[in-house]
Amino acid sequence: MKILSLNVNNFGGTNNKPLLKDYVLSNGRYDFRLWNLAVDEWRSVNKTYIESNVDAICDLVCDYDVVFLHEVDTNCFSWHHLLRKMGTLYRWEPANGIEKNSYDIGRKSISCVFVKKGVDFEYKKDNFLDKERNVELKIKDTHIIGLHMSYDIRDWDKLIAKYSKIHSEEVIILGDLNVYDYGTVRREKFDELLDKGAIDIWLKQGGDISVPTANTNKRIDYALASKKMYEKGVSEKIIDSIRTNSYTDHAAIAVAYNE
Repeated sequence: MKILSLNVNNFGGTNNKPLLKDYVLSNGRYDFRLWNLAVDEWRSVNKTYIESNVDAICDLVCDYDVVFLHEVDTNCFSWHHLLRKMGTLYRWEPANGIEKNSYDIGRKSISCVFVKKGVDFEYKKDNFLDKERNVELKIKDTHIIGLHMSYDIRDWDKLIAKYSKIHSEEVIILGDLNVYDYGTVRREKFDELLDKGAIDIWLKQGGDISVPTANTNKRIDYALASKKMYEKGVSEKIIDSIRTNSYTDHAAIAVAYNE
């Protein structure tokens, strides 16, 4: 089984979508009107570039059985272009706890998964982060969780609690975990997850800890396995060409395991 996870940066390559946090009124509320206008302009100016990034990313992922994508812009042309490109070979599922039809409502930047047609899977509905950032499948006996972690430290407690419930089973967790720097609370929580038995596959197989996975020049994308999963046989690759070619600002994380 071949699995891939990638933060696509809303298919903007290295050209970031306008952030809501930059549109705050004097009373502390967000100015959604101005932000929506800015997003519309960003999409219009970058339309050809965005569509070419969708094409390049789809070409990259088509060899994988399960594809988790994060920071996917929805309710827009890039989302529908993605569905057309992937629709022949894959079926898609939303973030856990989110209805499919909600992906065409609002200006969301959220997670989803594409599963190759013919692959039997169970779609789990445990939205344990209470956000639109976790997608969990179960294929045979293996839990596969794709994640895009926020900077909210409470999310780490939720992830640790989730892993603690299933740590004795076959588990793979992969995605943009947004953690790197030692001495930070997020790194302490990441190490707590490792103390619970999660294995950093890249390092366990002898990979270099200094290999970056994002334009921050830090390794913030990971694949983790439970002990039972690792002993079954699992490996990781960091596919950096998608980042160095500026199709997004992250490398892809690819995992293969013996069924």
